[in-house]
Amino acid sequence: AGYLPMADIVTLAALPIDFVQSSLLPRLPPGFTVQPNAVFTAAHGDRVRNRLRGALRGCRQPLTLDSVCTKCSIDLKVAVEIATDLLRGKELAGELSGVLFTPAAYARRRETTVKLQWDSNQFLSTEFLESWGIGSTFLETRGYTGLQLPSVFVKPEMVEQAFVNLVGDLQVSGICEVYP
Repeated sequence: AGYLPMADIVTLAALPIDFVQSSLLPRLPPGFTVQPNAVFTAAHGDRVRNRLRGALRGCRQPLTLDSVCTKCSIDLKVAVEIATDLLRGKELAGELSGVLFTPAAYARRRETTVKLQWDSNQFLSTEFLESWGIGSTFLETRGYTGLQLPSVFVKPEMVEQAFVNLVGDLQVSGICEVYP
């Protein structure tokens, strides 16, 4: 179907791989793509590209290319090259970080959800951040400043106000009630 692994070529030719790569493969007519582990036709390359583009366009949350490669029988290195090319050519909306693909729709929804949560509550729970796969780098690069406490990322003003209230209560009555 337009794809021949290098191992099969070496076996069929009954020649050493070095000889096949240096003497036989350069003599192939135009229209063939020679990779270190396989040779394939332009039609096969187009099928692989279209299959990967369809799979990535259909995804609604981040996924690793390995999972797509396993389901679509695509080499991971080839998939990364194709995905990078699709993103560069604007045929695919999203971002690729290593082998992790994040669709643009998911990234926009994450940005909006975080902003709404932050603006309305002035804190982000650790559970919320983990559910969206958000770390401190994400928050810093987007201008969120706060204190990272064990279970929450909170605006410094909230902590300061709680401290002022605590000090005020202690000065007035000498005791302070703390609720769980």
